[in-house]
Amino acid sequence: METSSLTNWKHYNNPVFEYEADYMDYYSPWSGHKIFIYNLIRNLEPQNIIELGTHKGTSLFSMAQAIKDGKIKCRLSGVDTWEGDINTGGYNTETVLGAVKATLKKHYSKVDVNLMKMYFDEALEKTPDASMDIIHIDGLHTYDAVKHDFETWLPRLKKDGIILFHDTVVMKEDFGVIQYWAELTKQYPVNAEFLHSFGLGVIVIGDKYKDIPAIIEKYRASYLEYSYEKTKYEAYLGNEVRNELESIKQSSFWKLKERVKKIVRR
Repeated sequence: METSSLTNWKHYNNPVFEYEADYMDYYSPWSGHKIFIYNLIRNLEPQNIIELGTHKGTSLFSMAQAIKDGKIKCRLSGVDTWEGDINTGGYNTETVLGAVKATLKKHYSKVDVNLMKMYFDEALEKTPDASMDIIHIDGLHTYDAVKHDFETWLPRLKKDGIILFHDTVVMKEDFGVIQYWAELTKQYPVNAEFLHSFGLGVIVIGDKYKDIPAIIEKYRASYLEYSYEKTKYEAYLGNEVRNELESIKQSSFWKLKERVKKIVRR
């Protein structure tokens, strides 16, 4: 993989997520980040991705779509007990896991997806050190749990890799991601955060992808626009995302972008 830079970030796509034909997940807390993770994978072309916490599959399917469209040789692993926890509540394992398997079979059968029905620590023992390009942490959201997940899984990341955290802005009594994320950003200064769709933190380890935060800023308006137009959770979250998007739309960059789009359409 080439070192990322603003000049060789070759793909910015508005993809069709095929799974939406069967599973409409606009109300999913993760749905606003689909366009970002899709473009991240299309551009970095990782070899190994693992996510800790798959549940109904929004993030997993979005990553699988990118791998499929880009014909990327990548193993995508999803770890979950599919039994629920104190944050999600309990649910029927066979129903939820069965739906995930059916969606993968129908739309992403040629993608190398590995579903691991087990606890994260069990999956840890089956994962070699320095083997993952991207790790997505979205499991139990207490402070101790998310800290444990980061510290135990960090050695499994390649020396130049990316770790994603979901729910970085959620302020609930039992959610500790927001606190732990604040601590990590001091320790790992090459980072970026999305405030919409419950928050997604991006930490860059090593120098290979050090430009990722700048790339995120370059395309932030487009990611926000996608979330604002395609998801429903923003109404629940209030006006923060709307205000940020409207502020961006008043910028000279956005106005120039819209003028270029009109010219291209002609």
